[in-house]
Amino acid sequence: MAAASLFSADLVEPGKLDPIHRRLLRCVGLWVAPWTAFYLFADGPFRPYAAPLYLASFLPLIVLFVWAMTVAKRRGSRAVNYQIAAWLPVMTTAAIRIVSALGATDAPIEMLVAQHYAMGMEVLITSMGVFDRLLAIRRQRDLAMADLRIFEDRSERDPLTGLLNRRAVERRFETLRADGYHTMAVIDLDKFKSVNDTYGHVTGDTVLRVAAQALESDADTLAIRMGGEEFMLLLRGKDAAGRAERRRQAIAVRISAQVPGLDRVVTASMGMVEQPQNGDLRADFATLYGHCDRLLYEAKHAGRNRTMRERMQSFAAGKKAHAA
Repeated sequence: MAAASLFSADLVEPGKLDPIHRRLLRCVGLWVAPWTAFYLFADGPFRPYAAPLYLASFLPLIVLFVWAMTVAKRRGSRAVNYQIAAWLPVMTTAAIRIVSALGATDAPIEMLVAQHYAMGMEVLITSMGVFDRLLAIRRQRDLAMADLRIFEDRSERDPLTGLLNRRAVERRFETLRADGYHTMAVIDLDKFKSVNDTYGHVTGDTVLRVAAQALESDADTLAIRMGGEEFMLLLRGKDAAGRAERRRQAIAVRISAQVPGLDRVVTASMGMVEQPQNGDLRADFATLYGHCDRLLYEAKHAGRNRTMRERMQSFAAGKKAHAA
């Protein structure tokens, strides 16, 4: 029961259950464990009550499952249809056995064979539900990839480097953050003006293109040219800060290897802010960019070729959130 409730809490699609339903489903184990221990180890005057109380403890769980499934069904969940089909035979046979064992009938109704068949059906139907959910996620991914291709239209790309431009990202920042892009890094090439002044704008443009190649977008990283010698990274997933730092360091290596004739190492400085994955703290694009820009200035002031980094935190104080 505990494992199945945890599984159901994650299988039902986002938005189809309220947070309270998911919390209760995930806490079923905390309810089952003490009643199971009481049933196994009760002794003396408590022993006659062990079995009735243990059986009765399952009735609230059946009510919880019915409540959660009803809510998800009303909200149009597809996955819950499989859960209903899988759990209805199990809950029905279990309810009959429990109620009869508690004295509702003259003799307890066993139904052991029927309940075993019901459990077998539950495993089979739940497996079908998992497969259907995976197909749905795959369809969502394909649609997201199609949207990304539209998003990467030429009008929203920097013509020199091929990276996304600021307008493309700023307009869709809320959507990107909802998709998990919680880390922003602003990168600026150090003393780039002297490269243009010494070697000319053609070499300067080559340096910018090579820097863009070092930043390279992937499935969990978006690289943007903000203008001039300034770039931005939006990252999601594990080790976002480490991945951003490795890209910053790769800029100098790539430029040294691919731009001939330079008598200096072109480094880069970076200001980076990580937002919390959960919580109420949600800075808009301008605010987050302002934080990164301030940290970038501090990196420059501290000697360049380095990263200044902050992690935003929210602390509950009544209904208010504070940043640190």
